Amino acid sequence: MDATELVKEQVRYAAGGGGVPAADWLWLQEQAEPAMDALQGAEASNIWRQLSALLAYADAQARGKGERAARKRASKALGDACCRYHEYTKRWRGAKAPEDVASPLALADALAESATEACANHHICADESQKPGLLDLVRRMDACQGAMAALAVGDGKLRATAEARLQGITTVIFLDVDRVLTSEQSLRDYHARSLKDRIGDDGVITKNQVFWDEACMAALRRILDGTGARVVMSSSWRNIHPLSDFSVMLALYGCPADVLGATPNDYSAPRGKEIQCWLDAHPAVERYAVLDDFRPELMALPTPQGRARHVQTDERIGLTAADADQAIALL
Repeated sequence: MDATELVKEQVRYAAGGGGVPAADWLWLQEQAEPAMDALQGAEASNIWRQLSALLAYADAQARGKGERAARKRASKALGDACCRYHEYTKRWRGAKAPEDVASPLALADALAESATEACANHHICADESQKPGLLDLVRRMDACQGAMAALAVGDGKLRATAEARLQGITTVIFLDVDRVLTSEQSLRDYHARSLKDRIGDDGVITKNQVFWDEACMAALRRILDGTGARVVMSSSWRNIHPLSDFSVMLALYGCPADVLGATPNDYSAPRGKEIQCWLDAHPAVERYAVLDDFRPELMALPTPQGRARHVQTDERIGLTAADADQAIALL
């Protein structure tokens, strides 16, 4: 999909689930219901609410009720939707009606947040007997989020995308943004643009709003194309943008656009421990590389293997061809 078509997809704003077989929706419900059963306690209320919305949405689609009814049912299931993606939708994508808040795109982002929360809960869980159940929860959350993310960009292969995540991804890149995908020159070019170009309009993301460096993105594209790795966001940008935004940004530069997830937030821990937390919850991962400008001591990757997989970029020029070669060798 070229940039023009991608913008059209954004404007269309994830029109919905038309064309997805009813059997796929029923399959998705089979993944979500056990995940809901695994959630206990008040700290899991947001995850439970978001999975309830997904089940309501999928049920309406499976019954052939149509997109409008599916969104309304999902919105009702969300209740007051007191998760940050509801606030994100209002603040950055304009004042949307409730049925728009419960769109596939919003649900995909909310589920991605929930998968990250489940991952963090697994990491801090002191009771070893609970870990198998939490691992299964993370797997199912990955499947649910993958299905909704596919739907959000107009991909009707909902079940195939979801099953790929459920079966496990074996190769990932933990991706920082600042001074990895950016350079001093790309920042200068960004600030030389007009304010209107930098802000954009109608919630549509264009290259004018993204100050990533073309050479850095070419290097990243070569890594992803050459290894089949999937992206996990470890950058602090994950606290500002939902995963769907990163998918769009990557696609604008010709990169594979399905961002797998994000590392959990632990403000008391270095980034390396957040990365290890995600790895602990995804034992199917066999190979990974960490692309970051932080020095090794700041990353504090807790294992020798993790430290050996850190590709440190130059903060002035970002990701280079030589960095790409190093990452490809690791993967």
